[in-house]
Amino acid sequence: MLDTCVEKSKYQWKKDKEMGTYVKDCYTFSPLKGRIFKNGNPVLCLPDVIVNHSHYKECFGTQNFLIYVAEKEKFGKEVRYYQTRNREFINARVYLLKDDQKQDCEPVMIFLPRLNLKFKLDGTKVISEDFKDYRLSQDQHINTLSGLSQYLIIEPDIQSDNLIKFNRKLIIPYHPIKKKESFFSNTIEFNLKKVGKPAYFSYEIDENLEWLNSETIAGSLYLALLYFKTATLDKDLFLKLNSYEICAEILKTCWQNCQYSDAEFNIILNFFENTCPDLEKPWSTYAGSEKKMFTIDNYGSYPHHRNTHAILLRLIYLLL
Repeated sequence: MLDTCVEKSKYQWKKDKEMGTYVKDCYTFSPLKGRIFKNGNPVLCLPDVIVNHSHYKECFGTQNFLIYVAEKEKFGKEVRYYQTRNREFINARVYLLKDDQKQDCEPVMIFLPRLNLKFKLDGTKVISEDFKDYRLSQDQHINTLSGLSQYLIIEPDIQSDNLIKFNRKLIIPYHPIKKKESFFSNTIEFNLKKVGKPAYFSYEIDENLEWLNSETIAGSLYLALLYFKTATLDKDLFLKLNSYEICAEILKTCWQNCQYSDAEFNIILNFFENTCPDLEKPWSTYAGSEKKMFTIDNYGSYPHHRNTHAILLRLIYLLL
């Protein structure tokens, strides 16, 4: 019976025939080195483009932690993947093609299940599986949204002399935004325990027109919300406007002659300092509580100026 359980454990338990005992392989991940260890011996290392990323330490921390091994069918072959769960909100996987030899092989894919994003490792390049002909950019910085730190930038993986046709893309996860503890801070902190639907919004970075283009109304509303929450009166280095002006310009493109979806409506409510923790409450939930929904009375804790009032009036116009 024990032998049957060991066979089903998939690399977790093995029988030591010499000692007549059962031993369990222990896999650990060392964030500082970006390495996975099997029983204390290194088996693979993440590429430098990931380990040297500015948000790598923020995501994984510095303490070693256990990881788990499983198998799946990918690319027509058996694939072994390592899954990490060092925190409640982190669940990342590194895929590897299964090798018949004793040692593990090189990593071939990174999967971010909460965002449902896949990246294939091709030498020094990290190729996107969800955005055709795009790869992870080595330059993960844009001169806008200075209070936002959690995003990804992908760039075209196409050799072409015509740079106008191919723009970089900005991917921002869709999480609830935590309420600020101090009104003078323009830094956004996400509630990473919850993920919206969709899990992220993508924007085309138009370097020529100096603008961020969204494909959906919800994406535009979310982008306007991010500029509103990170707003200062300083001129944005990329869009050449201050954040309040950028927010107002984006909201001008969000009017539609039909009812907003539940997701769109809840994004709008976040402008009025409503937390909306589940991101997708139906309209009917707010029946009879309109005054509470759109309140901006903070008893002097968060002073508002005319730029804020202009944006709130623009939002009310969208709902009329």
